Amino acid sequence: MYRLDMKPDLCDNAVASLPRGRRREVLSNALLWLLDKQWISIKMHTGRCFTVCRGSGMGLVHSSGVCDAALFVLVEQSWATKVEVQPAFAIHAYYRFQYDIWILAGHRSLARRFISRFRDLASRVFESELVECSAHLVEMIGVITTIEGNRIHTEPRQKYKGTPLSQQSAHPLKVHLRLPAVYMRVEVDLCLTDQRREHVRSEFVKRFSTKLCFKSSVGFIDQCSFCIKNEVEEKRKNMC
Repeated sequence: MYRLDMKPDLCDNAVASLPRGRRREVLSNALLWLLDKQWISIKMHTGRCFTVCRGSGMGLVHSSGVCDAALFVLVEQSWATKVEVQPAFAIHAYYRFQYDIWILAGHRSLARRFISRFRDLASRVFESELVECSAHLVEMIGVITTIEGNRIHTEPRQKYKGTPLSQQSAHPLKVHLRLPAVYMRVEVDLCLTDQRREHVRSEFVKRFSTKLCFKSSVGFIDQCSFCIKNEVEEKRKNMC
């Protein structure tokens, strides 16, 4: 889903779940100010700045939170996730992570009606599209879902043949070391069976240990585990 140039509506819906009062008013005004004051610079145009005109710029701290809250209030809380709605459209499962929605339905025609209604409600602020509909296999940006018999299987969709971050990048060393750890954890967690997890893990190690010049796969795994441990410890410290 992509944000349209509907900043007041986006802000109003993002804070609509809060009780009416001064806090809600302040937050709405702050969000509107943030969306109106998004400036970027481009190296090829030295000394000039440009403003983001449509919605919220990617990568900004508030972007995903604002859009998550707006979509929740605009569509999900008011209609899509109500207990009487999903059974009426034969929806067995509905999952969303930010802009991606995965639906398991028992009737194709009813599911399309559900999606059509969803898009109508969201259209005040968002644009949306039905990426794929299948009875056997659905490929999303980072995951592949298949149905075999009466079981659902998931596995990561490989987006990179090598490493997602070039070794010539000027990022700090800890970023280069931590990134494979994060990717490995995400890809392994997407698998539902131990056999598939082990296969994905071994393929991942082959791909990254060669690119990062580790002498052995053991060294690569040790470094990944060390980075994940440090990341968890840093999060705990920040929470205290």
